[in-house]
Amino acid sequence: ALAKKRGLGDDAGVAESLRAVGGVYQGLGDYDRAKSYFSQALDIQQRFGDEHGQALTNNSLGVIESNQKRPDEALGHFKKAIPFLEKSQDRRAQATVLSNMANALLSTNQWQDAEAKFNQSLAMAREIADVNGEARALHGLGSVYEQSGELDRALETYRQALNLWHDLH
Repeated sequence: ALAKKRGLGDDAGVAESLRAVGGVYQGLGDYDRAKSYFSQALDIQQRFGDEHGQALTNNSLGVIESNQKRPDEALGHFKKAIPFLEKSQDRRAQATVLSNMANALLSTNQWQDAEAKFNQSLAMAREIADVNGEARALHGLGSVYEQSGELDRALETYRQALNLWHDLH
C-alpha cells in the first residue's frame, strides 16, 4: 500500500501509511524503527501542512520517548502537538496528549503540573463524553495522589477510574 501511494504521489496517504507502520513497530516495542517511520511521516506532514497529522505523529513520538524514559524529549513532542489540536478542535486527541504529557511530568515527580494536566484532560473527556479518556485521566490522578503520599485520595480516584472501565465492558 505504501509503495502504491508513493507511486500515485499521494503524500497524505504516504504519511498516514508511514504513521500506521510506525504504530505497529511501537506496539511491538521496536522503538527505533517506529521513530524512523514516524519521523518520515512527520517530514511529509510538515511539507504539505498537515497540522492534525503532525499533532498525532508528535504524540506518538512523545509516547515513545516516555517509554524510553526520556521525559524531556517526550514533553517537547507533546507541546508541539497541543497547538495543532487546539486549532483543529480535536478534543479527544487533545485530552489524550494532555494525559500523556501528565504522565511524562509525573515520571519526573512534577506532581502539581501533572495533576493540572490530568485535570485538564479529565474536563475535556467529560465534556465530550469520552468515558475511556475520563477513566484514563482519573487513573493518572490516582497515580499523582499515590506518589505524593495522598493514599486515601489515590484509592478513591482509582476506584472511580475502575468503575468507569467496568461500565464500558
